[in-house]
Amino acid sequence: LTTFQPVDHNTPDKASFDTYPTELVVGSETRVNLTVYDYWNNRVDNRNVSEAVRITVTGGNGVGLKDGTEYVTEKIYYADAEGNVSIDLRLSTVAGGNTLWMDPIGTMVTIKSKTITGVAEEIPWYIEQTRAINTEGTKSPLPADGLPVNDVTIMYTLTDKFGNPIH
Repeated sequence: LTTFQPVDHNTPDKASFDTYPTELVVGSETRVNLTVYDYWNNRVDNRNVSEAVRITVTGGNGVGLKDGTEYVTEKIYYADAEGNVSIDLRLSTVAGGNTLWMDPIGTMVTIKSKTITGVAEEIPWYIEQTRAINTEGTKSPLPADGLPVNDVTIMYTLTDKFGNPIH
């Protein structure tokens, strides 16, 4: 006698974000995958009951999770047939961290997170010049005599189209 017994996953117990990417250009978009597992490392899929996963994103101006034609900072997702959640993320236009947070579900006790660092574009859009004149100098214009009292410093700052300094 042979009996077919379908086996489904158990209660969600852990989750992991994919490791790529860790750094992208500010204002860009990417897809991040999250996989949900039960205690025995079976993927928690949608074949029986699909688990709701709440994702929140924090970061600077413009950061968001794609929701149709809009971008939001919090959204409910559902695992697919492979136990994956696909998250379309737009990075902030401010250089720095953009962090995805997953609310714990099932028996999870820790909050899972993933940070993608937004970096300035390599191509400069703006250049700013600043001058610093030694205030001890008394004459104007200052002579080019090489004395520290007559030092002038000229600095240039290159920024991307969002105003982030290019290093």
